[in-house]
Amino acid sequence: MFISIISLILLFVCFYTFPQWNWFFLLAVSFGFYWSMAGTPLLITLMLIIVATYFLGHAIKRHQTKPAQKYFIVVGIAINLLPLLILKYAPHFVPNLHWGIIGVSFFTFQAIAYLIDISTELAEPEDHFGHYALYLAFFPKVLQGPIERAHDLLPQLKSTSQINWKNCFENLKYALFFILLGAFKKFVVADRITPFVDEFYDHHVEYMGPLALIPLCLYSFQIYFDFSGYTDAALGVARLFGVKLTDNFRSPYFAVSVADFWRRWHISLSRWLMDYLYKPISFSLRKQKTFSVHFAIFITFLVCGLWHGTTFNFVIWGCLHGSYIILAGITARPRSILVQKLGLKKSPFLSGFNIIITFLLITLTWIFFRAENIYTSLAVLQNLFCYNNTSYSKEQFLFKQDSYDAIVMIVSLITLFIFEAVTEKEKFALQLRRVPFLLSWCLYSLLLFVILFFSVHGEKKFIYFEF
Repeated sequence: MFISIISLILLFVCFYTFPQWNWFFLLAVSFGFYWSMAGTPLLITLMLIIVATYFLGHAIKRHQTKPAQKYFIVVGIAINLLPLLILKYAPHFVPNLHWGIIGVSFFTFQAIAYLIDISTELAEPEDHFGHYALYLAFFPKVLQGPIERAHDLLPQLKSTSQINWKNCFENLKYALFFILLGAFKKFVVADRITPFVDEFYDHHVEYMGPLALIPLCLYSFQIYFDFSGYTDAALGVARLFGVKLTDNFRSPYFAVSVADFWRRWHISLSRWLMDYLYKPISFSLRKQKTFSVHFAIFITFLVCGLWHGTTFNFVIWGCLHGSYIILAGITARPRSILVQKLGLKKSPFLSGFNIIITFLLITLTWIFFRAENIYTSLAVLQNLFCYNNTSYSKEQFLFKQDSYDAIVMIVSLITLFIFEAVTEKEKFALQLRRVPFLLSWCLYSLLLFVILFFSVHGEKKFIYFEF
């Protein structure tokens, strides 16, 4: 951690002192960072994909005929998916083979989007090899996204040579807020929830009925604050260098439907699946009308599940989300008529009810995401709808680990959800830039103190590092 902070400070100083070499500094640090986190084989994989897709992008642009472009796109998709499939599936067939795939799912999808966007003229192939390499390897987002589009990120990376010390403090104030917010989410909230969730899944047979719902809800919070914590920190680090990445989360647990949830959760992946999978499938089956929409939704979420993992659990997780959305579409009209007859169309109670139901539906799907296998998932579901007087009480569960941790966890969760309910991160960060210098740094110092004082000791990796 100390070495990483020192390296980031040195990069920051070099970045603003020698702006003409910014792309080189960022690329060198990006490769070094990915190598330190993922190892030599995955760094070589990233480099090979960079080289292959760089030349394939130019080949697609040179060959204007559809058959030729289609050929190069198919080759590009195969080159990107092959290492992803090998890394994901080989451990299932080769005993005692364990290797990480950290970041691969993200930069391969980004490379595929780049090639397709060139063929549809949404993007131009990048001539500067260094800029393109940085587009795929940019260190704040290479491990867990967001999955950026070429027309969004490349112009920003190319313009970093024009940045100077005048932009420094403006970027620094904005960046520190997101970095500290992400650290609070991860080290104070998500990591503190971890032992409660682990306790439940390690002894799930002891938790039945409504009591089982508590740790299931806690996992919903854990994965959200773990993943969004990383994303917030990535947004902050990128802004240190004048780059604005896509915000992957917009208060997903305030969604009023599962479709709305996916407009707020892992936004860059949702857009990728929408543009490069759902739309092509539904367009190719457009004559089938309703069937094409439902089929495209189901296949899209099936692929989404497989993107996350290769076990049957992830297949069920993806299919459940697809089924939720399809069922909501089928029942949309009768539900609308019922709401109008009851006079609840503009009622805040209806929105609150929809938020609660959506959260519970999403929480049920997370069982398949977290459980080790399908048997554990089904056992947890069975226990959820059973009741046994010998199971733990609510108080015993919450305070079984540590009453101090339970109180800090509850207060932290309430604080974060109040923050999300009353404002948006982006707007709050912009308002902080207008706050007097001394006051803003007092706020940052206070938040840093809270993080250092209440953070959980011991290193716990980010959940999405596995995907």
